[in-house]
Amino acid sequence: MSGLGSSLSHSSSESQIMSLGTVTLPPLVNGRAWTIWLTMGMTSLMSSELSPLDMTTGGGSSFSSTSSILTPLPPVGSLYMDLLVMTALNFISILHTKTELAYRDINVCRGHWLSKRLRGLDPYEVMVKAQLAALLEVSAHPKPGNIHRFRDRWGKRFEHFIAGAVALGPPVREAFTRGLKAWSRGQLSLIGLGRLVRIAVEHQLKAHSGGNTHLGVIMLFIPIAASAPAWINSPSPSIIERALVEVLRATTPKDSVELLKAVRKLKPSGLGKPPKGLPDASKSCRTDLSMYELLKASSKWDGVARELVEGLPVTLSVGLPSLLKTYEETGDVNTAVVQCFLEILSRAPDTLIARNVGLALKPNSTIDEAVQAGMAEASWVSEKAREALALGGMLTSKGRRFIEKLDLELESRGPSYNPGTTADITASSIFVALLMGRRLI
Repeated sequence: MSGLGSSLSHSSSESQIMSLGTVTLPPLVNGRAWTIWLTMGMTSLMSSELSPLDMTTGGGSSFSSTSSILTPLPPVGSLYMDLLVMTALNFISILHTKTELAYRDINVCRGHWLSKRLRGLDPYEVMVKAQLAALLEVSAHPKPGNIHRFRDRWGKRFEHFIAGAVALGPPVREAFTRGLKAWSRGQLSLIGLGRLVRIAVEHQLKAHSGGNTHLGVIMLFIPIAASAPAWINSPSPSIIERALVEVLRATTPKDSVELLKAVRKLKPSGLGKPPKGLPDASKSCRTDLSMYELLKASSKWDGVARELVEGLPVTLSVGLPSLLKTYEETGDVNTAVVQCFLEILSRAPDTLIARNVGLALKPNSTIDEAVQAGMAEASWVSEKAREALALGGMLTSKGRRFIEKLDLELESRGPSYNPGTTADITASSIFVALLMGRRLI
């Protein structure tokens, strides 16, 4: 204690501060007054729904300026501190270290508590919503041509998708956390979308042995989570669209390199050869294109890429309204998810089906040529989805029987007839609904 006291005795200015790790504390003053102040402040923190963690915004700010729940500072006086004060300071210091504490990702934006700014939504809640969205999508049945809870197909099991849905949670949480900081500082390019996609893919590969199960979902969920701090309080379609596109436009060639590394690790089916001028992930991960530019070029033949660069048009105008409307009418999440899937499939021919069928017809073609060659079959599947909806879809017994027959028919045609892009956009529709605060179960 004498060392601490002597080190501060040369100045009694109120502007003097003591830095403790990443925490910036106000001047040390009368010990017993500080004891009372800290005890009251900590009690307020612990009894509230807020979190005192990670209170700095880059440059650092004192408790007195950022926290509205601590009591006013005691008057300047003796610099001696008793044991309780030191214990309290050490406790606060521990809370501020970058450890895996329960709520370490609760952040402050420009001096305001995240939980006040974002309707109580914290990164862990975003993680759970992402996992739940992926789980609800794969569990819904019967989604024609997809793997679901009653149908394992083509070497992949339902359990592979369950494991993959859980594994994508932490990277989505990190995307939200980094997005929050980036939006507050106006530095969206520092989010690192490509790196987060790669990390999510690596988590997926460690979680199960089923290969690629969630690449499209990951590519949708990571940018959605990173953009969410900008729209979560006012989740209108136009605001969501603008925020998502702004996040993507801020990406760099480094993000593209990381994305290509992720694709290379997974070796997803139906990848094919890229058109001239675009990088081939099977050979090289180098490119001068930003991730946005790479996705924009790919959007001509890839439904997930198009969904991203255009600001989630199918998610927001087709999937989300159908999901919410059906759930409000039935109260059944399985019915709502399958109906949402059919609505998306009926209006947007599945590019994964088109690509896979096209590559089977023309093995040496580029991706865009393959999609063009297979689009007739993808359109046929969309027509079948429209027939199912015309019969009532999941809302009538006749519609359900038609859907079950279509499910078996697509399976009989082989893995090329798996509407995987439709499943990905169904998952993004569920994720956005959950982020908006809608309860589906």
